[in-house]
Amino acid sequence: ARLYFGHALPVAEAAATRGPEWRSPLVWAPARALLARAVWESASGPARRTALLALLRRDPPGALDSLCASASVAPARVAARYRALADSLAHAGERSLAMHRPAPWRVADGFQRGVGVAHRVRLEEGYASARCAATLRALRESGADWVALSPFGYVVDAGDVDIGPSAAGGPDEETDEAVCEAAARAHALGLKVRLVPRLWSRDGADRLAFDNAGWRRFLDRYEELVLHYALLAERERIEAFSLGHVLASATARDPAAWRAMAGVVRAVYSGTLSYDAGADEASRVPFWDALDEIAISLAAPPDDADDAGAAPRAGVGKVIAALEPLARRFGRPVLLADAGGAPDVPGTAAGPAPDAVRAGVEGRDWLAGVFWGPWPSAAPPAERPDPRRPARGNPAEGDLRASFRGWQGRPVRVPSASP
Repeated sequence: ARLYFGHALPVAEAAATRGPEWRSPLVWAPARALLARAVWESASGPARRTALLALLRRDPPGALDSLCASASVAPARVAARYRALADSLAHAGERSLAMHRPAPWRVADGFQRGVGVAHRVRLEEGYASARCAATLRALRESGADWVALSPFGYVVDAGDVDIGPSAAGGPDEETDEAVCEAAARAHALGLKVRLVPRLWSRDGADRLAFDNAGWRRFLDRYEELVLHYALLAERERIEAFSLGHVLASATARDPAAWRAMAGVVRAVYSGTLSYDAGADEASRVPFWDALDEIAISLAAPPDDADDAGAAPRAGVGKVIAALEPLARRFGRPVLLADAGGAPDVPGTAAGPAPDAVRAGVEGRDWLAGVFWGPWPSAAPPAERPDPRRPARGNPAEGDLRASFRGWQGRPVRVPSASP
């Protein structure tokens, strides 16, 4: 029903195809199942078993005509039955969909006090683990009311159009099951959830480089990834969803494709929609009006402090202040994502100092919230300490509690759009 009403269900001809690239199981498993049912019902009674077994061969044909030939059924009849079944099943599930939608964030809900939780790539410490459940409880007790979860897509290098999602990875990775488990545990604690798919590239995901044909293929593959996680977010009632995280070269290359992508996601997802831009990227993103929030990553803001070890108070203040014209231009509140202030996670940017962010936030009611992070999904066990990932009780947790106490009940105002 989600696929049908969201205009994301492949037609029978597409459902019959196969390819080497990853496809979202949330799209293609239902489509293939529907196709199998259509073939079964299109065959005559005695031939049904033979027709269905033809679909279960190790290498079924990759086109509807050849697939139907192997099953001895007429392609036109199968395609018509596929459409009729899709319509019937979708309308049967329509009422259930309306009862199971995420509740989007509203301005009246107030300032978002969030933490980005980074998956540790170990089954016993990642999103699905009991240790992550304990981390979520600790964050709730610290005053957080939101957490962000981040599954990944991987590209080998900046010129590679193929994306390998963690959804298709091993049990140690950010699988759909792990993401859903963490989201369900967060919801059970009264936390709201923000899902932020990210890309990782050896050369930096914000420095992708393709020729014209490569960009088209890459954006098609990326849309498949985003659609998958949008469907997952809708199904799991995840309250907020981001189209991506700091992909400056991609958003600059084809803004129209990103606006269209936002429309594709809107058709299947009913929560709060945003995109996490880098601080230097934000002013160049032209499609903020297609989203609900302007989300900004402060992981590596400009810093004019002379001492690299000093808290970049002036730099962060300037970055945040410079966002107000953008908020007014598009009439959207600004969410500060990836604001630092959490235990160090190797391989991620630490972000600005917490006191600099708190100072920059003061007096700016057009800010929708702050997400500290990345916070590891689990502290290392006592038998395997990691000095780069401090356990709870470190100074970062004190910063977290102090900021959340100060932001309790803080109102948010939507800035007036500039003419």
